[in-house]
Amino acid sequence: SDKWLSQFEQEANIFVGTTQVQLNADNRLKCEECNTGNFVIDSVREWAVDVLSKKPNIESLPIIGIINSGGLRWHSNVSAGSNLTKGNILDLLPFGDVTGIITIDGNTLRSALENAVSYLPYTNGRFVQISGFRFSHTCQINYPIGGKCRTDPGSRIINITLSDGTPVTSNTRVHLVTGGFVLSGGDGYTMFLSKPIIVDTESGDSIFDIVLNKITREKTIAPVEDGRISQHYENQKRFY
Repeated sequence: SDKWLSQFEQEANIFVGTTQVQLNADNRLKCEECNTGNFVIDSVREWAVDVLSKKPNIESLPIIGIINSGGLRWHSNVSAGSNLTKGNILDLLPFGDVTGIITIDGNTLRSALENAVSYLPYTNGRFVQISGFRFSHTCQINYPIGGKCRTDPGSRIINITLSDGTPVTSNTRVHLVTGGFVLSGGDGYTMFLSKPIIVDTESGDSIFDIVLNKITREKTIAPVEDGRISQHYENQKRFY
């Protein structure tokens, strides 16, 4: 067992790349946009774009991505200039979640996003990090009585657009890439269970491998927060 542990430690210490910026990955991941979440789900969406480009018979639709923030596990920020090892990436993505792609409409996406923000202003793992689209939401907070959100669950999403600004309506159709946990209805995402599967998780890749390969290729990363998720609160207090 000592030999196995030594081999594991050697593998975990393998240098992968460097970050030029602070990687935000504390509890804010579970209630707002964070650049670490953006990097992970942008990498996953990039994987999906590549996979679908090799399937000529698949309907050409916009490709978007979501990941439940509970699947991202650093629990703290990583300083700018830090080296990233294979072990660091495993700490961030420890669950072995595997990608899949389904086709959904705008109503399903709105329902999923309502689920994502349903616990705000409190943090919850069902909150999403997203790619390929933008959305805004509201949660008017009732003070001082318990800090509850006075905006009813199911009516918190204000606006959804694709990244190019195209409004997402009930008639919009997109390909969605996410992890198998969410595709199987985890964290309340039951609205995805019956949707047409384009790439099943048997054919997908692990999110760990996708992110590891992305950092290995780029060597230096500097993800940003670009306002893809915007919040309209009565005030800015959070419950971390």
